Amino acid sequence: MATIREKCILVRLKITEFSNQKTDPKLSRKLARLVNGSADSFESKKTLLTCPAIKKLSKLKGIIRNQIVNPLGAPYEVGLRIMPTSLSDKLEHDYAEAEQQWEDHKQELRGEVAKAIGSARLRLGDAFNPSDYPTIEEIVGKFTLDIGYTLLSDTTDFRFDNLSDDRNEKLRVNIESGVNTAINDAMATVEERLVDTVRHLGEVCNKYGHDATGKVVGRFKDSTVTKVTELAKILPHLNLTDDPRITHAAKQLKATLATITPDGIKNSTGERSRVEREAKAIVADLGGIYG
Repeated sequence: MATIREKCILVRLKITEFSNQKTDPKLSRKLARLVNGSADSFESKKTLLTCPAIKKLSKLKGIIRNQIVNPLGAPYEVGLRIMPTSLSDKLEHDYAEAEQQWEDHKQELRGEVAKAIGSARLRLGDAFNPSDYPTIEEIVGKFTLDIGYTLLSDTTDFRFDNLSDDRNEKLRVNIESGVNTAINDAMATVEERLVDTVRHLGEVCNKYGHDATGKVVGRFKDSTVTKVTELAKILPHLNLTDDPRITHAAKQLKATLATITPDGIKNSTGERSRVEREAKAIVADLGGIYG
């Protein structure tokens, strides 16, 4: 059986951007004088560039972090997520596609900056400051995207030559304990994600329907279903510690909720009742509170 260190890897995603919002102390003082207020009570910010490509990059940043990287793992340490190696191919595939979009948007930005700076002269008026704007290549270069991988600490051959055997053993145990704690915490977030996702689906099904006039009651988003069906696909991979409770929940999820569709839920009272019932059962088996 594969060890925990053979089954997972640590992922670090780093994204940087051009700081498009800038605090302007001079503008803050002007505003304070305008309302007869105290300058330290105001903080005026100005938007330096209004470029469609910057909005696209900002949106893509959220997609990469929240739809591509984060769902395939769990928090481990600050800046790191633990991910099963069995999902690395999916991550690399989806990340590569997003990376190409990122570069395409940066190329668009190159063609927009000069015009946007000219527009800022008029838009910002006296608050415009040429020193706020680096060169086009420097602005575009602020948008960086990088993903890196790290192995879990292995204490099998751990030893400092200048320390005693007792001290080395204490350090080894300390490191091993830290790794185990981080892994357990990560698995706790996987369980929390499972409970929250399934419970939300059940609650939505309970509240959604139609009144006597046929008007829709409650709110329903297709993403509520998407999150459940996607989780059903990867949950067995996320069970890095082979927790029997998660294994059971994964089987329940696959058997009862993996094939649900938004239209099926919206159009059928019976399907909504069934889904809510199955959701309650999964949450209850995990000891979660429903409703």
